Amino acid sequence: MAAGNKTNLLKTKNLYATLGHFKLAPLQHPPTVADLQTMLSEEKRHFGPVIELSWRYRDEDYSLTRTSPRPGSEQNPTWALSKGKGDSAENIWAYETSDVLLVHSMTISAFPEEALPAPEA
Repeated sequence: MAAGNKTNLLKTKNLYATLGHFKLAPLQHPPTVADLQTMLSEEKRHFGPVIELSWRYRDEDYSLTRTSPRPGSEQNPTWALSKGKGDSAENIWAYETSDVLLVHSMTISAFPEEALPAPEA
């Protein structure tokens, strides 16, 4: 690898590490597939390693985060569903995948049937 390319890669990794955590506007319900697709498009727009989508259900706070792998990595993004806020948040699950439909199914399965939004047409 040429010295210039290595320097550019290091600059990219440092920028990536400093960009931080981007939070989307909270939802009023567990996310739909369209909400997850919006989450992905916002991640590309804001170019950050972590993007979070939150909602409130039955007086409990929930969040779904997607952590992107470092540039040049062959890993899939890691998705995580949590209940609560801050240091007291309880991790419900975390999974490494690029499959948005799988993430949606896993997220929705964590809630009682009455919490589900109307099916998408």
